[in-house]
Amino acid sequence: MRLFDYPRPPGDTGIGFHYFPDMGHYRHEDFSRWMPILKSLGVSWLTLLAPLDQPIAETFVKGLQDGGVEPLIRIYSPGITPLDQTALGQLAQTYARWGAHYLTVYDQPNLAESWTGFKMEALPDRFMGLLLPCLNTLAAVEGIIPVFTPLACPGNYWDTEFLRTCLDLIVLRGRKALFERLAVGMHNFAANRPLGWGRGGPSQWPQAKPYHTPPGSEDQTGFRLFEWYDALIRARVGRSLPLLACANGSRYDSNEAHEFPRVDETLHAARHGEMTRALMNRGAPDYVFNNAFWLLSADDESPYTGDRWFYPDGSARLAQSVAALKALPHTARAIDLTLELPATIRVLMDDNATVREIDFEDYLKGVVPSEIGPEAPIEAQKAQAVAARCYAALAKRHRERGADICTTTHCQVWRERRWPQSDEAVESTRGIAVTDQGAIIRAYYFARCDGQATRDSEHALHSLDGYRTCEERGWGVVPTCRAVPCTGHAPHTGDCGFYGHGVGLCQTGASDLARRGLGFVDILTHYYTGALVMSLSRPPTTPPAASRPEPVEGPPEPQPETPPAPRPAPVKEPPATPAPTPPPDAPVVSHWQMEARRSAGPRAIAGAFPRAEMSITIGDASGHSVTLASGSKPQYGSGGFELPVWSDGLYTVQFDGESFQVEVANNFVFLTFHAAGGPSTGSGHDAREYQIVSALMDAPRAQEWLDHLTADASLTGQLALETLGAGAPGGPAWGVYIERKAGVRALAGSLPRPGITVRVTSAAGQAVEVVSGSKPEHGAGGFEVLCWQDGNFTVAFLDQHFVVPVNGSFTRADFVELKNGGTRLASGLLTRDEAERRLADLQAVEMVRDLFGIEKKE
Repeated sequence: MRLFDYPRPPGDTGIGFHYFPDMGHYRHEDFSRWMPILKSLGVSWLTLLAPLDQPIAETFVKGLQDGGVEPLIRIYSPGITPLDQTALGQLAQTYARWGAHYLTVYDQPNLAESWTGFKMEALPDRFMGLLLPCLNTLAAVEGIIPVFTPLACPGNYWDTEFLRTCLDLIVLRGRKALFERLAVGMHNFAANRPLGWGRGGPSQWPQAKPYHTPPGSEDQTGFRLFEWYDALIRARVGRSLPLLACANGSRYDSNEAHEFPRVDETLHAARHGEMTRALMNRGAPDYVFNNAFWLLSADDESPYTGDRWFYPDGSARLAQSVAALKALPHTARAIDLTLELPATIRVLMDDNATVREIDFEDYLKGVVPSEIGPEAPIEAQKAQAVAARCYAALAKRHRERGADICTTTHCQVWRERRWPQSDEAVESTRGIAVTDQGAIIRAYYFARCDGQATRDSEHALHSLDGYRTCEERGWGVVPTCRAVPCTGHAPHTGDCGFYGHGVGLCQTGASDLARRGLGFVDILTHYYTGALVMSLSRPPTTPPAASRPEPVEGPPEPQPETPPAPRPAPVKEPPATPAPTPPPDAPVVSHWQMEARRSAGPRAIAGAFPRAEMSITIGDASGHSVTLASGSKPQYGSGGFELPVWSDGLYTVQFDGESFQVEVANNFVFLTFHAAGGPSTGSGHDAREYQIVSALMDAPRAQEWLDHLTADASLTGQLALETLGAGAPGGPAWGVYIERKAGVRALAGSLPRPGITVRVTSAAGQAVEVVSGSKPEHGAGGFEVLCWQDGNFTVAFLDQHFVVPVNGSFTRADFVELKNGGTRLASGLLTRDEAERRLADLQAVEMVRDLFGIEKKE
């Protein structure tokens, strides 16, 4: 699973609490008391202590989820002892049916008090003998994410050393597949240390060792424990895993570190506000999923009364902290791959002394021709430009000289000379990068492979006395740099047939793929396994003429040509950023009018414009915004759009230099826009130019649906069969059959054949690309994407676009090519009002809720 495929609650703020320290507060009256308090604090996560012999009350678990709170369930056991795997499996299946995702067993196994007969010798080995069966049992339940047991920090057995050994044991015992769907728990208590304590992790504080932190050094014993754990995980797994706080915070009256102030109520309030803002405002990495402040409440006889925020009756004990948390804007976390590229880069010149600061994109114009050659095919040069952009964005190899990067093969070759085609390659890909797990990848590349395949990163080649050898360099696992086929060119004549380290993009192979007709996106995704090519800013449509100086020396020897193959369809550019609204003192003349209608339903803003491809930006009062295009939701008309929103409040809708505001109060808001003085796109439109239409399907299935629907007297005569020929205008040559069942929230399906790129995009614009055939359990062209939220997902492939609603369940969409045309159910011509009323009637029929939409006749 990718980091962004793991389940998160809707409108996730990252704010969380550990509930009670016992298992006796799951009654109806408990939920009625605490749920309003949790909502007032903006809580999205809640750690629950649960027994093994029976589940927590279903109404409590489902009530949390209905309120937007994700339960993190810890199965309690008295000490570290073997668990009944049958009981654990049945319990996990129950929680999965109720929609819970995260389960963990045991607690703090690196503490002496957690064991009977504690011994330091081989402690991780003994613990994994108990934990691995539990992880296997949990992982076997569809919808459940096993959470590795949180450790005490630092504990009797040093926690980082304990975690390192346990991760190694998972691999050594042949359970590496667990990493594909595993989260890691943590107790990242801050005590009274500053929240920045240990920032940077082990690479920043290499002198900190297990059981020994030298004076002047910092270690993992603070809020930023997650950086230390992530370094261990990435070194062994090759990527980040979700880190879930099971309990954390800055305990009231803590004085553990005597060099820092004791935690009084004022400091307690300030620290927890800071921790909350860290997650909501990207002050913590995206792999950190939540806070779990210790402790929401405890009974008066509990030993934890000194840590509770509230008394058992719901009144505030730590009033300043409660007020501070309530006062914060409870905005959804920005986990939408919003990344930035540097504006300039510091380059160490050939004299190894001079440092020049160069515009970042201008610097790349000196790299591309120097690395791949100015006569390489343009698509190969574009791929080189993107790879070099990623590499340079992360380069910090010459800090000791005040530079980021040098001009030699130690980093990337750079020369002053420039060439028209390579300048065009840089300009046309401006702002485009390759990402994985929400971060720009380290896009390694090299000159030429052996004509068969590139190398895994951990098997990199290296240079010895000027010759390339087959010895391992030991770079470690870089998940996007896997061995992939690379043919179409002869190997290098030196040792092993490689020229270069063999990891990532092969420059000679990229040129060959470009000659075969592949675009730069396909080249990059071929060489960087599982990565996503995305635009971090909109590139200009044409490069400036000034950026095309004449070459100053001849081109290198041309490569042999190979017959071209058909070129795949290009990737569409993202919508343009809307023009800014006029300043407050400027006269505003509105050219648009807006109408708003509200109804019960999921919290969302939807609507329609008179035409498609209009850029719309919707933002909340805290400055978070999403840009989308009209026409992206055709079920609302040719200019339809929809955006699930993360909280109630006032939202601003901007387009064409204009700005409108609309209030959302836990309801579905439908907006219609029309030019001032023109016809409305919504309820005021009287023309009969709309139809209710179903998805396209083969004729027998369409007849089955018609027979089923017309059995209801209220629908008799409203629908008829409509056949569209394969070449009919507006008649797509594809149909889709949708099926739903209980299970993990995911969108799976099949295409008629493997090897087709499928792009799945949420209503908020988050996108994942997969290839048909990657999940053969769904058929020869099977694919699957885990969905991070409910809503309408757009599935795009081969210039086809389908909208598939996902509503908290496993959704399967099988796409079929209707070579002889297709059949659908369609109404007669209706006004927009009539169409919406009839659509609402159809959506009340459970079996066909997502089968129909509204189409405007052109």
